[in-house]
Amino acid sequence: ATQRFLLCTEKKMYYFSTTENRDRFVEEPLNYLSINEPLKVPPLRLLILGAKGAGKSLHGGYLAEKLGIFHISFRERLQELIIAKTKKRIGPEFEEEDSESLLDESESIPRDNREEASRIQEQSFDYTPATYSRHTSKGGATDAEVVQEEKEEILELTEDEEAIKANLESNEPLPVEILDSILKPYWIMEPYKSVGFVMEGFPRTADEVRYLQEAGLFPDAAILLQVSENDIVGRLLPPKLDTWRAKRARRLAKKAHNKAKAL
Repeated sequence: ATQRFLLCTEKKMYYFSTTENRDRFVEEPLNYLSINEPLKVPPLRLLILGAKGAGKSLHGGYLAEKLGIFHISFRERLQELIIAKTKKRIGPEFEEEDSESLLDESESIPRDNREEASRIQEQSFDYTPATYSRHTSKGGATDAEVVQEEKEEILELTEDEEAIKANLESNEPLPVEILDSILKPYWIMEPYKSVGFVMEGFPRTADEVRYLQEAGLFPDAAILLQVSENDIVGRLLPPKLDTWRAKRARRLAKKAHNKAKAL
């Protein structure tokens, strides 16, 4: 609601988000006013913002549970929209996991098969970790058949899905049409409309703030989590180190196992 769509009476002022809403109120005011009971408090719509590691998911989940509203992660919603085709989570934070997966797969190949696998890898431009498994387990498959298999498995992304993928990878701005399709249902469709929600990770830029304003998607409050750099490093670094140590231990164990088999 804004002052642009203001209606003044003798005792009260009413604000509306559009001229259409104001006109509907003028025509049938009793449909929108409380006569015999107090007005019901509308459901909460909260936005929770902050740097990676600031605690958005932790605090968002806590608020959602305490207030009985939905907890929505904007970035997770983007992942859900394309993961059926990408078959993996997209973003810089997941690239390391993919590279580690490639390394683990290559180290599990018997020594006698590595030269052949390397040759096949050079011929196959869209290599994935599963490629090795197919090449080494299917003795009767030709290179052409394997390449054809991979082409059949590739699902082409639509223009909107490509835009979502680019946003996850490098924070490319999302078109207004995509933002409308993702965000507006949380304001106007059930069950979100009558229950409320806390959304983390949106808006992230000034353009996204402007989009909310122009679309009339106003939250009741925005919570900004401010955390020192030392706290963020203290939260994010230990799990990363634990993951690295576990992967390193698995690689060393596989090397020892393959070496023992080769002797």
